[in-house]
Amino acid sequence: MNRLLAVSSMVTSSLSAITSAAVKGAVAAAPPMKVSTCDQMRRCDKNATDKYSIPSALLMENAGITSYRCLTELLPNSRMTPQTKVLVVCGPGNNGGDGFVVARYVHSNGGQVRVILLNSREK
Repeated sequence: MNRLLAVSSMVTSSLSAITSAAVKGAVAAAPPMKVSTCDQMRRCDKNATDKYSIPSALLMENAGITSYRCLTELLPNSRMTPQTKVLVVCGPGNNGGDGFVVARYVHSNGGQVRVILLNSREK
């Protein structure tokens, strides 16, 4: 069974939620979870970095590894294989950073990964 899993980094910063896309009839469902708005997540990130001196790179790493772990739960035997294909769609800023962390873990654990970086022409 060939399945492509798509990870949206715009969602990863909202409690590290992931989305999955079904290809060729294979359906994978992520467990329901509460998702923060962009403004709520920005305030949480700012509070973590300003008040608690947590580096933003560490926040991205934690969001990315948690998203990767959620992703692997959708896979047979909960593990990456060379046949696992993952598409990571990244937005600008820290959300994109979360997605690149996911991509790094997919690659490091034997999966095939492609990254699409989205940004407006104004930026």
